[in-house]
Amino acid sequence: MEELVLYSSLTAAEGVNASATAVSGVISAIQLHTGTHISSFKQNTSPANATVFTPNHIISVQEGKALLNVYTWTKEAVDQKIVLPERLSCIAISPCNNWLVGGGLESGRLFVWELSSGILWFAREAHYQAVTHLKFSADSSLVISASKDSRILAWRLGDLVSGNQDEVTPAWSASEHTLAVTGLEIGYGGTSGGDARVYSCSLDQTVRVWDAAVGTLLSTFILSDKPSALSVDPAERMIYVGQLLGGVRIIPLYETNKFSGSLEAVGGARRIITLDADHNNAWTLITSAPTAITALALSFNGLNIITGSQSGDVIVWDLTSRQIIRTLKSHRGAIGSIQCFWKPFENLTSKSKSKERKGGAFGTLNAVSRDSLKIPVFKRIVEVKDQNDHDVWCQVGNGIEGCDDNSEDENDWMNGSNDSERAKSQALSFFSDGGENSLRAKVQSLENDLSKLYGCYGELQNVHEQLWTAYSENK
Repeated sequence: MEELVLYSSLTAAEGVNASATAVSGVISAIQLHTGTHISSFKQNTSPANATVFTPNHIISVQEGKALLNVYTWTKEAVDQKIVLPERLSCIAISPCNNWLVGGGLESGRLFVWELSSGILWFAREAHYQAVTHLKFSADSSLVISASKDSRILAWRLGDLVSGNQDEVTPAWSASEHTLAVTGLEIGYGGTSGGDARVYSCSLDQTVRVWDAAVGTLLSTFILSDKPSALSVDPAERMIYVGQLLGGVRIIPLYETNKFSGSLEAVGGARRIITLDADHNNAWTLITSAPTAITALALSFNGLNIITGSQSGDVIVWDLTSRQIIRTLKSHRGAIGSIQCFWKPFENLTSKSKSKERKGGAFGTLNAVSRDSLKIPVFKRIVEVKDQNDHDVWCQVGNGIEGCDDNSEDENDWMNGSNDSERAKSQALSFFSDGGENSLRAKVQSLENDLSKLYGCYGELQNVHEQLWTAYSENK
């Protein structure tokens, strides 16, 4: 498995000087650690935050058009064109790969489609101006939307697909920003127990941290420059902020207490922290002239950051030394989105025994399997009849990532058709082959596992009490 960088760009502005090797109208896939060019998906000009991918597809909004381009990983040309109800400004896909949400460019409307059926479950005004960002929580239960109207709204996915869109209200809303939101991220953790955090930045020169469960403002960082992009490292130790005047600003979320030497969280309790324009936590790109950072992404291990700029340059940086590792293939337009992920070889290799034909750089797919993976035409209006006559299938248990490729079909992630059969099979295997004696043995095994779990919980509780005692003594 190799780590790839997928990035796209907007249409190049008139008069912009680009290098002779810069490309235009493509989505580029590059190996992160070698810089090797893998593929260019053609005929694409997508706005910021408007390119997403699934294990089988790349989906991008086309700038200035009510149109989606759909690509397969094995084909550089457009595989499908899907007409939309209106022009969209951004899209996002759920981690479970079942739902695609879009934000209206002029109307500020929020759209929710089911990928396996194309049914439009929700379409309603959510913001007063264009939606700039859409993010799903890690468990796909929450959708966060941000807009040029400076508001941030959180929506429960269950409410959005309930079929009662007129009664749907945001789970929470935040209006502390005073200008357009230019960056949005949601961290890991549960969205119901207060573990997950939402990070946002705005042209009002602030970065804010929110509780994803209830929308409580936790921290506000005041910057010396207007932020244009935002990313958070996988461990949520640092916030990286791209700036309109060029360069990247680092905001540490933990720092060492000068007196006790212990690591403490920065901010919290609605604290406001003003950050000076110091050089220790900020650096500028090595370019002939400062250029705005329009997109950011971090590698899986959090040691590298990939920056995309207004001039179309894409640079990989080492975060320890803050030196350029390599410069990737540049685009003629501003970079709209950058995503870093693992190369999906296994999920793209056909397991059919029929005759295969050669695909692209990502593997092979035969004609039958490629047709079965096509995304249905998206509905353009909400039809209650379609919703009432349709059952929503969700993948339970193993998803595409990390699943056993020899036991799953390529389109299981779309329809969940094997879930019920798998559950029946597991139930039958549990209650068969040995009768009562086998059942007693399995019950005993489960009781032993539960006993071990209680023991681990007790040890964890003791460690927590010791840490709390030490913290209280040093406070």
